[in-house]
Amino acid sequence: MIVGILFISSFVIALGVSPTQKIVYYDGSEYFGKFFIFNDGGSKTVSIGKSGDLADYLVLERKSINFNEGETMKVVGYTLDVPKNVARSGDNYITFIISESSDPSSTGTFVGASLNLLTSVLLRVPYPDKYVEPKLRFINGDQGGRVILIVTVSNRGPETIDKIKVDLKILNPSGDIIDKLGTTHTNLENGRNEDLRMVWHANVDPGSYDVDAVIRYDGKKTKVEGSFLVGEKKIDIKEIFIDKFKLGDSVAKFGIKLQNNWNEDIGDVYAIVYLYDLNGNLITSAKTKKTEVYSRGATILEGFLDTGSLDEGTYESIITLHYGKRSLERVIKMEVGSKKISFKGSGMVIHGFDYGINSGFIAGLIILVFINIVWFLYFSRKKR
Repeated sequence: MIVGILFISSFVIALGVSPTQKIVYYDGSEYFGKFFIFNDGGSKTVSIGKSGDLADYLVLERKSINFNEGETMKVVGYTLDVPKNVARSGDNYITFIISESSDPSSTGTFVGASLNLLTSVLLRVPYPDKYVEPKLRFINGDQGGRVILIVTVSNRGPETIDKIKVDLKILNPSGDIIDKLGTTHTNLENGRNEDLRMVWHANVDPGSYDVDAVIRYDGKKTKVEGSFLVGEKKIDIKEIFIDKFKLGDSVAKFGIKLQNNWNEDIGDVYAIVYLYDLNGNLITSAKTKKTEVYSRGATILEGFLDTGSLDEGTYESIITLHYGKRSLERVIKMEVGSKKISFKGSGMVIHGFDYGINSGFIAGLIILVFINIVWFLYFSRKKR
């Protein structure tokens, strides 16, 4: 048991990276980018690798960095220069692999431990002809409530799409069609995204339901499939906040407060925050670490959002919470001011950060601190 607790406490000191993904819209020119590596404490040597079909066309500013005691952030720059005869239409990913090895003298435990983090560049190359890329997502609802079905259509070609028609079929677990929905949209300009939303009244039994969507546009057709849940909400997003911010900061630390309403612990819980401008273009995204939320308990997911390119104004953010095979989504407005960022959204409790913590958390923290002290004294006596 003690070994298990020590294993957990050794990961109190860890690394983070932001942004989780950077989208680059290809225009044939050279692109200069950067990402941030965060260190919660301790001296470390961090190596940076790359992978992907276009990785040979990306040059890292440096392939390794050293964190001294007390250093909390490093910036890594890179240059991406893909020739036009090499660039392929669609999405091309280049992944950065960040590996760290802790200095044994910094912790005294878990010698030789390593951790891999991933961040990536998505190079989006336009198609030569008319091309619509669809994505299907849902906001799940309760029995007798509403399910929101969202088809995001993205124009990846060089020309404006004159008309888009979406037809949805909703199927029960037996594969029977129980309802049909549809919508249309006109004049989708190249490079633009549009969310086509449909509301379905879930007058059905709780469970999983499938959706088949057919998207027709200017004489062409494509399909997308998905599934949504009708039933109990196991985890709620109660609050999202950014505690410290001023305009011009490269990054901002955010928190997402969760409440587990279920009568069992839920593991592998994490969230992804997507930030869009008012034209529907994705600016950046950030992913939190995975954690466990205890039965009927609350926790806070933390991550780092790339804010270096933000100006004062209103942005749209989508928070997608993942746990197991389920997901929960909230669409909220993000107001950026000169000295703060605030969030406003329907159905969410949005207010200042509550600094109160429960007694269980305090007790756990005291235990971890005590174990580390005992471990330190043990090794000190052993050296004597």
